[in-house]
Order: sequence, then C-alpha cells, then structure tokens
Amino acid sequence: MKRRIYFLYIIWVQVVTISLWSCDDELADINRNPNATENPQPAYLLAAAQYHAANLYWGSSTNYNSTLLWVQHWAKIQYTEPDCYNVDNGSFTTTWDTGYATLITDLNAIISSEFGNDNYRGIATVWRSWVYLLLTNLYGDIPYTEYAQSVTPAYDSQETVLRGLLEELVTADQLLSTTGEAVEGDLIYGNDIARWKQLAQSLRLRIALELADRDEDTARRVIASLWNSRNSVIDSNDAIARFVFTSSPQWNPWASAFNSRDDQRVSKTLIDRLNEWNDPRIGVLAQLPQDESVTNYVGAANSLSADAANNQGFYKVSRPGTYFLKDSSPAVFYTYAEVLFIFAESAVRGWITADAETLYREAVIASIEPVWHNRHSYHRFLFAAGGRPVRRRTLVRIYWLAEVDSLLWTRPRCLH
Repeated sequence: MKRRIYFLYIIWVQVVTISLWSCDDELADINRNPNATENPQPAYLLAAAQYHAANLYWGSSTNYNSTLLWVQHWAKIQYTEPDCYNVDNGSFTTTWDTGYATLITDLNAIISSEFGNDNYRGIATVWRSWVYLLLTNLYGDIPYTEYAQSVTPAYDSQETVLRGLLEELVTADQLLSTTGEAVEGDLIYGNDIARWKQLAQSLRLRIALELADRDEDTARRVIASLWNSRNSVIDSNDAIARFVFTSSPQWNPWASAFNSRDDQRVSKTLIDRLNEWNDPRIGVLAQLPQDESVTNYVGAANSLSADAANNQGFYKVSRPGTYFLKDSSPAVFYTYAEVLFIFAESAVRGWITADAETLYREAVIASIEPVWHNRHSYHRFLFAAGGRPVRRRTLVRIYWLAEVDSLLWTRPRCLH
C-alpha cells in the first residue's frame, strides 16, 4: 500500500521540490514559492528520485534509443537515425535535465531536510553519487563542485568528479548505520541500510577501476581494501541494486515502448556471439522471429538506413526477450556479477591475491542465474567463451554479454 502511495505522490513532489532550488543568493527570494512546502518529507523525495532514476536509466534517451544500440545489443528496424549515430545535443536533453533538475535536486533536498536523519542523508548521498557517475560517464566534464551554488557552475574534469565521488561515498558509508533511525520510501532496497552500505562501497569499486588507467596506485589501494573486506560490497544476487516496476503507468520503459511501437530488434552482433559461444541466455535475451517459417534466432544488423533495415524482414528478425518486456521487469543499476568481474580483472592485473579464473566463472554464473536457472548449461558456455589463462580481453567480451545497460557504452573504454 505504501509503495502505491509513494508512486501517486511522485508527480506532486516534483512540483514541490522545484521551489527548493535557487540559482544564487540574489535569486533566492524570487525563486521561493510562498505556497509550496519548504521541507517536503524525505520518504517521498527518495521514492521519486529512485523512480525517475529507473525511468531515466532504462528509458529512450539513455538506453534503448542510444547506448543499447551503440554497444550492439539492440538494433533499429525502422526510424534508424540513432542507430546510425544521427543524433545531436537535443537528443540527450532529457538525460541531462532529469539528472540535474530532478534527481540531484531531490537528493539535495533530502540531505538538507530538517525532517531527515543520517540514514536518509547517507542514502541520498549514495544515490546522488550514482547519478553523478552516470552523468560524467555519459558526458565527460560536468558541473559538480559548484552545482546548485551558481547560475553558471564550472565544469569539472571527469577525474575531479571521480575522485570527489570516492570521498563522498566514504562519507555516506559513515552516515549509514544499521542501528540508526529508520527510513521509509526506499523502493530499491526496502529501507535496508546494510544494503545501502554495500552499494556505497560497490560504487567505490566501480570508480576505482575507472580511474585505474590514470591512477593505478589509487585503484590498487581502493580495490585491495575492498577485496580484504568483501562482505562490505554487493555479495550475492540478492543484494543487487534494482528498481522493480509495477503496472502502467509506473511500468518498465521497455514494456511501455513496445506497447505502442515496435522499432527495436536484437542486434545481429549479439545473436551471432550468443550462438558462437552456446550461451544459454539466448532464449531469454531474444524471441524467435514472429514469422513462423524462421525457426532460429536472427539478429538485425546495426547502422542501416531505414530502407535497408526494413528489407531484413520486419517479422524475420528477433525481438528482445519477453523477460525484459514485462511491465514489472526491473531496471538494474548494479549487479553482483559486476563486482566479481572487477575483482577478476584486479586479480589479472596483480592488484589482489586471488584466482582470476575462479572469479571469472563465478561472475559468469552470477550474470546468468537471475534469468536462467539451469546450472548444467553454464559449463558448455564457459568452455566456448573463456580460455586459459583468463585475460582482460576475455573479461571485456564476457562483461559485454553480462550487462544490459548504458554502462556498457563507457565500460570498454576503461578495459582497453
């Protein structure tokens, strides 16, 4: 019942929180709405920030009409402009505006709310760090240190943002206490503070690897410390960070898109690799073509003109799997598999003392288990896709198969 109330409250919260933000001291009085609540309840702000983040991360401008095409998981069968990189800055204003004007604004309001407590502030800091990390990975230099303090905040380098987030997440972890005051409105972890502490440290793990080619000493230090306290990071598929949608209108953006349109198909690149490696997930990631005369999974080629894409046969290529098109299918922000892949690469690089092949196998299994529960199918796939000894190149290829989100567009650049 509370979850439903939070959803109904989300639209109202957006109107309220706009009144909280002012560009600078001179505009403060002008921006203040005397009819608006000065201190909205943190629970509703938190629910709103999580819901809108899920819609952003799994939505058109950040996912299925951009990065999911460019990493060649999906392809366009019609209206192929974004699949051909025919985009401009206007194509991504939703990502930028939602990230700053909605998500970070809501989270800043939680942090400063007089109705909050340290656990609310800790959760808001972790989630704001996730938003900033998404924005800097997509855009590079972004407003960070001066954001919400000036009409024209300076753009910080990505390195500055990443280093700042490493420190912010330490602060967030210190604020979060399993014996502290309770919170409400958490639609990701159900108000479980221990899980938020794990997400804070897992984000530090991700950031450390992103910094590795610029500052290997910092990466080694952070990752080795987290390896030595592995229970402090996401440690099972039960602990992954995800937002579970409900039904229309709070449904999965992919389900919403396919309810009214039918523009995407699974990429030929992905289908060919799944077949090559005997990957048991092919029946989950794709559907058989609607044309019953086609009895195998068939991918659509990327970067084609509209005519060339149509000529592949609208019903002769595979749509995305039904698992992902259900109304309630989750938006996944951070997986247990990613943690294991990062530790596997760290072992390959010599930063931690661990067996890279064992970690690699555990990562593959962790990536398959949530959608495919037949353990006997793993071994054939591991043999076809792997190789001994495990190398970074192997990890890059398998990570590409394991994650279905916009992070993939930036991840290979950290693993070249």
